[in-house]
Amino acid sequence: MPSVWLFWSISAIWDGDSLSTRVLHSMRVTGETSYDMAGSSLACEGVFLSELCALHFAPERCLRKRLPSMFRKYETADISGKNVDHRVDMCNLPFTDGSFDVVIASHVHYIRDEASASCNLRRILRLGGMAILPVPVFSDKTVEYPESIDTQMRAPGRDYFDRCRDVFGSLRLYSSKDFGPRYQTWIYEDRSHWPPHWSLRPCSEGEKHPEYLPVCFRYAEDRKAI
Repeated sequence: MPSVWLFWSISAIWDGDSLSTRVLHSMRVTGETSYDMAGSSLACEGVFLSELCALHFAPERCLRKRLPSMFRKYETADISGKNVDHRVDMCNLPFTDGSFDVVIASHVHYIRDEASASCNLRRILRLGGMAILPVPVFSDKTVEYPESIDTQMRAPGRDYFDRCRDVFGSLRLYSSKDFGPRYQTWIYEDRSHWPPHWSLRPCSEGEKHPEYLPVCFRYAEDRKAI
């Protein structure tokens, strides 16, 4: 199976969005063979973003300026339909199976049916494709809200990554701790207490919290996830 090195270059660009999205703007896939994606095969030994088709949900302003030139084809989508190529519901995507090589969707915890959204994202990925699905992480276990709070349906925990792995078959997890102090990839936020409407969200000490970025790879249909 081809091996692919996933190389990340981080830049501290603040544009009013989650810091985890800063990781994405300079992502590239090179043809080196240093990293084996657990059998997930892209089309050839040397694969570059410039050869791939990407779909970006709710595109962040700073990334939207940088990503289009990196891909062979770059399309955007959002349920609101404002300033995007496709007005779609992530739980009911109209695209045919295997339409994209890369899917980018930040903060899918806003989606009521997370499982349905994840399965739809996997379906539209080509075999060996990858989905980049960061969410803010507040604790070990996800807390489901009985009803939407400020459009959010849950406070994601680290078990979110297990759910992603179950759906896609393989996952590589990046965090702030993987990168040196030169790069700003941490969340700075006082989580020691929350206002009443966030009372279900777990509190945690300190103002510096790690940011996580899961990169999910779609297995071939006949492979069993490890």
